[in-house]
Amino acid sequence: MNTENFDVQFIIHSGKEQESKAVLGLATALAIASTGAKVVIFFTLGAAIWADPNCGKNKVVSNFDSIDFYMNLLFEMNATFEGCTTCIELHCSHLKDNKNNFCLRPGFRLAGLSTAAIRATRIKTLTF
Repeated sequence: MNTENFDVQFIIHSGKEQESKAVLGLATALAIASTGAKVVIFFTLGAAIWADPNCGKNKVVSNFDSIDFYMNLLFEMNATFEGCTTCIELHCSHLKDNKNNFCLRPGFRLAGLSTAAIRATRIKTLTF
């Protein structure tokens, strides 16, 4: 299990069918990260698709930017992105290279749901 000390964890489960919720979660994560807090964002269920560097390019919510915009800024602010291993396998199998490695958005790492669940017992956790 990852032993990094995070201040806030976000669990994003909203995929393309509820993209506005994912946008709100990432915008909130960015606001908190801008205070200097150490943020980890765990993507599960349909939200695993946001690990695809080709997804989330369009603005879907008035007065908000795209998923891609928020994720790029969060990456620049050293936020940590984790993807549920099973969910990434299910939603992003098309992103494997010829050596069977995933070609995910920069900064993504795979983690088990238990990692996020155990972390949720120790730190503030918001779900979108």
